[in-house]
Amino acid sequence: MAIRSEASLAKIGMQGNVACLQPEAGLPLRTADYNVIDVDQLTLQATYVYRTGETLFDMAAAVADFAVIDMSAANTILPRRDAMGQPSDPALRVSRAVLSVPASCVRKLPAVSRRAARR
Repeated sequence: MAIRSEASLAKIGMQGNVACLQPEAGLPLRTADYNVIDVDQLTLQATYVYRTGETLFDMAAAVADFAVIDMSAANTILPRRDAMGQPSDPALRVSRAVLSVPASCVRKLPAVSRRAARR
């Protein structure tokens, strides 16, 4: 039996300001006139398995007047050593990465070129 740590979060009724996002993510939202994002429901589940270093992450969010977004990821943390044999930054082996966003919400966002995003 593997020893694991689990954390979960469930929130109902949250607001987020688009100004808090990275410019690459915030610009298309501001262009589509989304300045404040109302999240009706958000659930997060994270698990870490000590023996294998495996991490699991699941998220679901219902964003008002936009979309329902589901995300799931799994990876394994791999220890690494530098040339001197000292512990270094770990590597990640991704075994699952899934993001679901309905096509109907993608059409709501205007196309923004990379040149416009850099301004």
